[in-house]
Amino acid sequence: MSVGPYETIDFGQLAEAFPPLKPFLFKNTGGRYSLNFKDDAANRTLTRALLKRDFGLDVTLLEDRLCPPVGTLILNYVLWISEVVKAISPDEPIIGLDVGTGSTAIYPLLACSIHRTWQFIAADIDSRSLAAAQVNIEQNSGVKGRIYLYPTNPDAPVLSPLLPENLSRIGIVDAGITFSMCNPPFYSDIEEVNRSAESKEYDPHAVCTGALVEMITPGGEVAFVQRMIDESMGLRETCKWYTSLLGKMSSVTALVQSIKEKGIDNYAIAEIIQGTTRRWVVGWSFTDTRLPDTLARPKSSSLKSIAPLPNTLHHTTSQPISHELLVRVLEDVPRLQRQEEQTPPRIRVLVSEITWTRAARRRMARAVPTLDEEQDQASASPIMMVCEVSVVDDHTLKVRWVRGKDRSTFESFWGYVSKKLDAGALA
Repeated sequence: MSVGPYETIDFGQLAEAFPPLKPFLFKNTGGRYSLNFKDDAANRTLTRALLKRDFGLDVTLLEDRLCPPVGTLILNYVLWISEVVKAISPDEPIIGLDVGTGSTAIYPLLACSIHRTWQFIAADIDSRSLAAAQVNIEQNSGVKGRIYLYPTNPDAPVLSPLLPENLSRIGIVDAGITFSMCNPPFYSDIEEVNRSAESKEYDPHAVCTGALVEMITPGGEVAFVQRMIDESMGLRETCKWYTSLLGKMSSVTALVQSIKEKGIDNYAIAEIIQGTTRRWVVGWSFTDTRLPDTLARPKSSSLKSIAPLPNTLHHTTSQPISHELLVRVLEDVPRLQRQEEQTPPRIRVLVSEITWTRAARRRMARAVPTLDEEQDQASASPIMMVCEVSVVDDHTLKVRWVRGKDRSTFESFWGYVSKKLDAGALA
């Protein structure tokens, strides 16, 4: 996934919009303005310039804390989260949790400036960072009152803000948390920091101004995110989607293996690409909401073996098909709720029980209900699976799994519909 507006930056135009950037610019051999990315003051001023011009945000950046690279990966993570929210909770109050918000509180600031109704809990163990974050929140009236700073400590659970007693103290009782975000400390010790700087492992342009509390944690990013996975097993649907940014592909592999070993099959991997820099996001959920493959399954062949199973499937039929034929097939399934959607044309199917198999039909035949009774049963029973089915062309059928915890139910229904349409008529 390559998103965001910062593949290239016109530094000359940016400096006109934010004059404090001008002293840091120089003309390269091609006659274009450029910036020395190894100058920490230049990097801080660039971040301030982008945040002011593009998001209307005024920020103060500490010299001894990490400078968030807004023009690269930070914004792309926020944009990915925005698409996740659109897929899972488009009409509900949105509350995010930022684990390790840092002195800039960059994720809450960006997200709340883009989405005017979002709220955030921003947690950190560093009192100096939290004090600076408070300043940044207070000086931006557009986000003020929607970001709650939460001080924690290294011995507390990473996800301690999600504990019921803490959510209650914050004032969140029934809504729950929509998602969590995290940019974990990359390194396990100071030696790894030094080795990474020598090898330019994380970013060839980066200059390191961060405090050790921001960069180092025992076991590095894998151990930190593993703590979140372990803690989420008890918290479960308190948060709809738990996510974290990762700096190494090897970390993605290790953490996805852990997620699967814990029996979590609803997970996502996103690859964020900006220029030559790559980062990854891993997310997992205990809810029954299934993300579109565009958000959950990376295109990179190197991640194919650990990617989640697809939630969108296609079937090429042996006989010509049409939307009308699809409707007839679905109408033949007892107690099935259907909703026609026009953009694009598709049918949303809501399943409250398995009624399409031979065994189910035999069972229902022994107690023949009236049509009204069938409809009442379907509408009264809890929904166990939701999918969207559409005819792509004369020989292609498409389905997307939207909700459900049992993949076998989804695949069984898909197999039934595909077989019926393959035959070109009702059995």
